[in-house]
Amino acid sequence: MMRHTPDKLGQYSSTAVISWAFNWTEQRFITISEKVADILDYPAERWHEAGFWRSIIHPEDREAVMKFCTEQTEQRVEHELYYRIYCADGSIAWIQHIVALSATDEAGQLISRGVFIDASPQMEREANLRTAKEEAEAADRAKTDFLGMVSHDLRTPLNPILGFTSLLEQGDLSEEQREYVQAIQSGAERQLNLIDKLLEFTRLERGSISADHRSFAPILICQQLLREIDQLNTGNQLKLLPYTKDGYGPVDAGHIIKTDLGMLQQILSNLLTNAAKYTERGKIQLYLGSKYDHEKCWFYFAVEDTGLGIPDDKKESLFDAFSRVDSSYSSAHEGMGLGLSIVKRLVDLLGGEIGFSSHFGRGSRFYFSIPSQEVVTSGSLEKSLIQTAFHQSQQKVN
Repeated sequence: MMRHTPDKLGQYSSTAVISWAFNWTEQRFITISEKVADILDYPAERWHEAGFWRSIIHPEDREAVMKFCTEQTEQRVEHELYYRIYCADGSIAWIQHIVALSATDEAGQLISRGVFIDASPQMEREANLRTAKEEAEAADRAKTDFLGMVSHDLRTPLNPILGFTSLLEQGDLSEEQREYVQAIQSGAERQLNLIDKLLEFTRLERGSISADHRSFAPILICQQLLREIDQLNTGNQLKLLPYTKDGYGPVDAGHIIKTDLGMLQQILSNLLTNAAKYTERGKIQLYLGSKYDHEKCWFYFAVEDTGLGIPDDKKESLFDAFSRVDSSYSSAHEGMGLGLSIVKRLVDLLGGEIGFSSHFGRGSRFYFSIPSQEVVTSGSLEKSLIQTAFHQSQQKVN
């Protein structure tokens, strides 16, 4: 049985609507539309019998229906509910039961007036939607499990390949042989990176990853990641800059964030790697800022590049799994389109928000903010002193 708040009776004019008046004192219908025989199979005469309505209500719904209708009628309250009844041929039908008026007549008997509506088609549609949803969810779980299993099986043989090529590289090789070994090792490392992303995605899909909050200096993490990107010899100018807009102030080594270190590193690494991958020669700038908002400290990060940019028709699906900006361009750049999907899920896990802006052919800017669970300084000053320092830095910016 399902309950609803009724609309006005007059709006129901469908041919599937059965109007009636029910005498609660005698427990029978005193009037009922003749079309009840066409819709619910029973002739109108049967409905005039005392106790007939109760007898055809599905046993699993009967007690709840009678209790609810009795209570609502005694309070003279309009009401609506859905429940099952047995038809004359033994089949089960859903009806929508609507009561628009309950009052005492001249003889002092309590009379309700309302309608029945055949709800079986509606319930069948809803059941089909639920089944389709459950099947889709099951298929999605099966896909995730399959990806996780395959990724693990693919990763296992790469370990000895990497191990033996490392040993070979240490041996007495000619220049040509060394190039071959390095090509094998480089290819295996790239493949391992792709598989690791796939494994990470499946763990996020399963919900088997949780944040492990610890304290660290975010500016040092940013500096370290920029050095790692610089070692890729991308030919881009790399800079770490303070973000001083929207109430944010600069961050130094004395500002400590408490969040998941590994997740933050992975978010920034993915964004910086993407920027380097799609910026052949140009600028990549990493912004960092912090502010207090509603007694909580927020840290802001942004990665801005002057690279390819994102076409308008790709922006809506950018954070979807296996989404790639441009297949013709990115065919020369390895990846399965999982990096940004992973980034979005990790930012969500950290309780943050992420967004981006981009102009195709001119570059992109990805930005996100995450809250800090607790803020201290490297000198272990009191939190009140930190808040004061933050507010002062914001006032200078403003």
